[in-house]
Amino acid sequence: MLSEIAKVCREHGADLVVFYHDRALPEVPDEPTQFSVPGQCVTLSGASARALVEEVLSPSQTLVVRGVPEGATVSRRDPHLNAAGTKYVMDELARWLATRGVGGLRMPRD
Repeated sequence: MLSEIAKVCREHGADLVVFYHDRALPEVPDEPTQFSVPGQCVTLSGASARALVEEVLSPSQTLVVRGVPEGATVSRRDPHLNAAGTKYVMDELARWLATRGVGGLRMPRD
């Protein structure tokens, strides 16, 4: 889906900026580990998951928001942001936009 969005952006001369936070991937060990999912056993690796995300995002401008504080996600197993997490990520995104700009335009500072 991301490649299709990027294609439409290119067709219209728009910039695509993708951002995600460093707690977006569930806590999975770096080494391949087996997990039981109802009805089957699956092997997951945090290292391979991160590599896949980086490969998919490499053609786009990407901001990885690091340092999302404990308690900023719904739970350890659900990496969706709660209100505090959303504020933290939006503050970091605003700083990033202010320094890099979008489409060659710099965002004004307060």
